[in-house]
Amino acid sequence: ASTLRAISGDFDNDREINFSGTSSYLSSKEIRLPQILKELDKEQLANLRGEADKIALKIKYHDPILHNKLTPKSVLSSQIFQLAEEARIEAEGTKKLLGVKNNLQELLVKKFREAVLSVPGNDDKESLVNALHLVIREKITGSKSPSNTLISLEKWRPWINSRIGNLLNQLSENTENQKVFAQKTKELLTALQADIGETDN
Repeated sequence: ASTLRAISGDFDNDREINFSGTSSYLSSKEIRLPQILKELDKEQLANLRGEADKIALKIKYHDPILHNKLTPKSVLSSQIFQLAEEARIEAEGTKKLLGVKNNLQELLVKKFREAVLSVPGNDDKESLVNALHLVIREKITGSKSPSNTLISLEKWRPWINSRIGNLLNQLSENTENQKVFAQKTKELLTALQADIGETDN
């Protein structure tokens, strides 16, 4: 809890920090982190640290009012928009904090331990969203994707680059500015409208 406050710089806010459940939650009044078990093993500790770091960086680098104003209304587009913003926060927050970078990497490895990333060419929209997230994250954070996704990503990268290659560079150049980054993400979504199957005016 103390590390979370230190990383976020959020000393003046009266948010309570509670430990319950298995995932994290952030609101204007509360921060909820995974329950601390009596017998914490290595994986549970890494998960707890990752969730705490994720919340801390979100408080420090994310403007929720701006985000809500710019978020697309359609379902898949809003998911991709959210994941791109999470990657931007990670890119900004881990530039000088190697320990935080490792903790967030562990969280991602855990997420994809059970998730199957299929190759392009079918109607699996979840894999499309996940592949976009991983490719964007690789580009703007410099972090590797989980090892069990690499074979599928070899197929996804050319598919994605053929549609939004230059926009990936533009995202990478604008991680410090949430508004500009959001606008570039919307351009990316426009380029993918036919593949996503959504039109968000």
